[in-house]
Amino acid sequence: MANTFRLRIVTPEKVVFDEEVEMVIVPGSQGELGVLANHTALVTSLKPGVLKVRRENNNMFEKLSCTGGFLHVLSNDVQVLADASEFAAEIDVQRALRARQRAEERLLSGHDVDILRAKLALERALARLKTVDYQEG
Repeated sequence: MANTFRLRIVTPEKVVFDEEVEMVIVPGSQGELGVLANHTALVTSLKPGVLKVRRENNNMFEKLSCTGGFLHVLSNDVQVLADASEFAAEIDVQRALRARQRAEERLLSGHDVDILRAKLALERALARLKTVDYQEG
């Protein structure tokens, strides 16, 4: 247990994940950030992307989507406070594709569109698609 820490991933709706893990990789606002046991105290913002979790004695990473939020690290207690997060198996690929298409159409329309809102919607859809390793074609 010395090489693990408690990871909680919480959204406004529910606790998505709450277990001891060996490592988590998060989509930090300045790039990916890996956290291991005994990491220094830290608070940082997260951008939409893929969260990767490695459980104890397992070389495989489990993927979850993250649509932004914050990471808080303190004394082997790590919390991800996310706007939304879901395991890859829970992602509806067709819904994510439709969301991506809507956001792209809004950005290309030339109409009076809230550009920031459309870009964030596109980032969220792309994060979900990346979580499930979706490939065009």
